[in-house]
Amino acid sequence: MDTWIWIVIGIVVVAIIIVLIVAMTMGSRRKRAEDIARQRREQEQHDRVQAADLRAQADEEALAARQRDVVAKEAETEAERARLEADQARLEADRLGQQARQQSAAAEDVRAEAARDRAEADAIDPDLGPDGQRRPGATPAGTAPAGAEPAGVGQAGAEPAGAGRAGAEPAGSGPAQTEAPTAPPPAAEPATEPPVADEPVAEQPLPSQRTHGRHDPRADEPPPQR
Repeated sequence: MDTWIWIVIGIVVVAIIIVLIVAMTMGSRRKRAEDIARQRREQEQHDRVQAADLRAQADEEALAARQRDVVAKEAETEAERARLEADQARLEADRLGQQARQQSAAAEDVRAEAARDRAEADAIDPDLGPDGQRRPGATPAGTAPAGAEPAGVGQAGAEPAGAGRAGAEPAGSGPAQTEAPTAPPPAAEPATEPPVADEPVAEQPLPSQRTHGRHDPRADEPPPQR
């Protein structure tokens, strides 16, 4: 009898131990499951917050990208305008350079023409010596000597050669002779002056043909009658 009691007590004790072990195991599993669920919830919440932060950051980056696109388009427009201005400036520079070259060539032509005129003037100027220096007492360039008269101009009041006085008798006529017949001689007719040819206008001598410092007396002589 006592043996069966101890057997039953042992069975009960073992059953209680098994129940306690199973209860403890199930409690630990439940607690582990709860911990896992709690950690999962916390992770999900953390992921939600991180996702929201990432979305906000993405929105900010997208806005910055749009702003940079606008700035890039403005920069591209400015660069295109600068290229157009550079092309226009290059064309203007080419035009100004060509104009400057034309003006320089024209200036060289004018300078060469002036040098030729100066050399020609020095060549025909009688007041310059062979060394290019002006002779002493020479008049300024382009002026006639003091007191010189143009060629072909005579003295005031000079009569042409061969012109007689008014009323002069022709050569060889004289007073009536006393030995003439008794008839009175006819009255003497006034002598007529021979026609005088028009004096040709003498050409002005070249500067090289003029005398310096004195008057040529031949310039006052009237031209011979034709």
